[in-house]
Amino acid sequence: MPLISRHSKPALRPVAELDSRAILMADDRLQATKTSWTWIHKYIFPGGLIPSEESIAAVVRDHTDLRIEDRMLFGPSYARTLQLWRDAFTWQPERVATLGFDETFRRMWSFTSRIAKPDFAVAISTLVSSF
Repeated sequence: MPLISRHSKPALRPVAELDSRAILMADDRLQATKTSWTWIHKYIFPGGLIPSEESIAAVVRDHTDLRIEDRMLFGPSYARTLQLWRDAFTWQPERVATLGFDETFRRMWSFTSRIAKPDFAVAISTLVSSF
């Protein structure tokens, strides 16, 4: 994340704002899984990492002169969004197939959205907009 932070600052004017959105996990879960190779790391975010709010704040504090002014958490509403997407996705398999998504991808996406929904619903994971 320091690399992203270094590249964000030059693009901003002195009074500009940066709106950043991320899927987050609790910091204790991040610390416990950051060196492991989970199903999510392998298939959903290859080479990526789901950060915590604390890890983002530390990078902003230690590697930039930016400030997090405010944040909006919308994990529970994202749980409902995932449900609506999954319903639309699974109810129209022929249409999804015409977009180039094969059966393996469709099963994986349906599974991922199904297992992620409870995490967002009870704020184990969340979606945040920081500005």
